[in-house]
Amino acid sequence: MKKPSSAIPAGLKCETRYDSEYECTNECGITISSLSASTTYQIDVCVISNKGKGPRVTINVVTASAGDSNPAPPTFSIVGRREIHIKWQPPEVLSGRFSRYELLCNKRCIYS
Repeated sequence: MKKPSSAIPAGLKCETRYDSEYECTNECGITISSLSASTTYQIDVCVISNKGKGPRVTINVVTASAGDSNPAPPTFSIVGRREIHIKWQPPEVLSGRFSRYELLCNKRCIYS
């Protein structure tokens, strides 16, 4: 994240503060990356106008734990004598960015 300069460019309407680091944006949303799992963070947001900074709004958020990325237990239906159809629901919370699923049959990867 970038430190703000002493002269904030015109048109910026949001400021996101994380600890002592800042990112200035004129969007009303931002993704904060490289956070630690199972950690509480204080997030402050304020509006900046030509009259200065407005009051801050603060929320505390807790990141998901590393173990929260399990999909729901799979279900199956029998298609024929030699086939089954497997399906599952995605995890409610992902720790990290989703890449793919891996399916194992008798401990051997059959789909990835």
